[in-house]
Amino acid sequence: DITSHPDTSSIAFDNQSNVAPCFTPDVEGDYAFRLIVNDGLLDSPVDTVIVGVDVNVTPVADAGSDRQSTIGQTVCFDGSGSYDPDSDSISYAWSLISTPVGSQSAINPSGCIVPDLCGDYVVQLIVSDDQHNSPPDTALVTVDGCNGGCEIRGDLDGDSDIDYDDYLIFRTSYGLCEGAASYIPCADLDGDGCVTINDYRIFKTLM
Repeated sequence: DITSHPDTSSIAFDNQSNVAPCFTPDVEGDYAFRLIVNDGLLDSPVDTVIVGVDVNVTPVADAGSDRQSTIGQTVCFDGSGSYDPDSDSISYAWSLISTPVGSQSAINPSGCIVPDLCGDYVVQLIVSDDQHNSPPDTALVTVDGCNGGCEIRGDLDGDSDIDYDDYLIFRTSYGLCEGAASYIPCADLDGDGCVTINDYRIFKTLM
């Protein structure tokens, strides 16, 4: 039976003699239940359990689907699949929790990043209804096409066009050699293991 409940509750406990009775809380608070079993001769010691009921339900975060991208291309994630079961308003908190070694990329409050190196970028979304934070949800940006060479010489962002965006990428690797975190093999146009003035001259002829 129910031994205590919130003052404003009018809860009733059905099937008190059932092995697995159920109840439906009607207000927020703590509900205490007592169980005694009898074998026809003796009553058992009393066992009690307390059920805490929170009216507000935790919201659910949805960071969107995984994405493929290229260096320098803005990627914006869609958190519109997030929701609150109580239909409360929710706020969004995006973070970038994993990047390629040497990356300087960051995520803005709207959930957008600009990858600066090849590799995997993991973004995380947590939503809040001002009472509870959701469990985190993550999504992945994978950037390929610049480790080990380019399909088109000088096309550093892999969009099949050699333009100013490729030049900006070239600049990030200028002066670096194999083994450096930001070294981009595609920018090593003469194949000598370092991105030098000679590579710049070659790149200019390709634009």
